[in-house]
Amino acid sequence: MKLPAITIAFVSFMAAVPSAAISAERVATPEPSSKPDWTVVRKNTELALKTDLFDPEAAQFTWTSGFAWSYIKPALKPHMWAWVGCVSINAKNRLGGYVGAEPRYAAYTTAGNLLVGRADWAVSQCSKPGMFPVQPELMAAASPVTQTAADQLSQLASLLDRGLITRAEFDSQKAALLGSHLAPAPK
Repeated sequence: MKLPAITIAFVSFMAAVPSAAISAERVATPEPSSKPDWTVVRKNTELALKTDLFDPEAAQFTWTSGFAWSYIKPALKPHMWAWVGCVSINAKNRLGGYVGAEPRYAAYTTAGNLLVGRADWAVSQCSKPGMFPVQPELMAAASPVTQTAADQLSQLASLLDRGLITRAEFDSQKAALLGSHLAPAPK
């Protein structure tokens, strides 16, 4: 029997599947007695997610679900047991505006391997806040990104030089930036 191409494509590129979706015949691997250092997992996850961003330093992370021991099937990889957590990332686009939070998953294996990505189940499961309690180490405040007006103007000039924004957009954003940093003159 020949399967339609769309079915083959769906099966071929099936992303991570939560443990509840796996058949009951699978024998659960017991949760490891020692848990990873969540501070290290958080740092490595955020670094991995930043690799494809236009402005990685401006990325904002929100952990929507803590890590839980789960059975997953990453795309093009075998099924595996791992600590799986959900994080949303809000990053800037080429025009300097934030695009909105997008869900991602992170899977951390007992061997210390980290897989991160976006999957259909992440969109549905990770959008449910509190699915699993968030480990306190994941909630630690990220180092704040503070930029001076000069830094922001330099970034705008760079975008203009590379042709990513027009002169009108540059002038508009420059006026807004300088307007927000300058106090009105006394009368």
